[in-house]
Amino acid sequence: MPANTTFTSGAILTAAQMNNLPWGQVGYATKASDQAITTEADISSLSVTWTAVAGRVYKFTAELNQSCVVATDTTIYLNNGTSNIAEAIGQLPAGARTSGAVVFYVTGITAGSKTYKLRYASANAVTIYGSTVRATLASQFIVEDIGAA
Repeated sequence: MPANTTFTSGAILTAAQMNNLPWGQVGYATKASDQAITTEADISSLSVTWTAVAGRVYKFTAELNQSCVVATDTTIYLNNGTSNIAEAIGQLPAGARTSGAVVFYVTGITAGSKTYKLRYASANAVTIYGSTVRATLASQFIVEDIGAA
């Protein structure tokens, strides 16, 4: 990432300096309905398409509300439509609904229209909750531009 610039009184903010700053949220998805997953599968409704700019760092946040009957190991994948490019491994306790967030940072994305999605794998049946339970419990997927690489 480019170095931070210290500004002093009377300094002029340049276009190059502005282009190094974060541009914020570029995409957002909320899971509409509950989904049972027993093997590796796409998490339905949790994909985002946006126009990427080369040379930027993107932050992908998966906020999942989930539960299982039997304690199980889980893996959340960030997928670029072709392959899983990052993963987070965890464990769910038996019988409890849990909520948590996983964050992935990705550089090297080329310019153009991109679709990224979340995939999930578990050794036992897991339910990923959507807004059918309660809108405040819906799982979400957020993509943000956090600045120049």
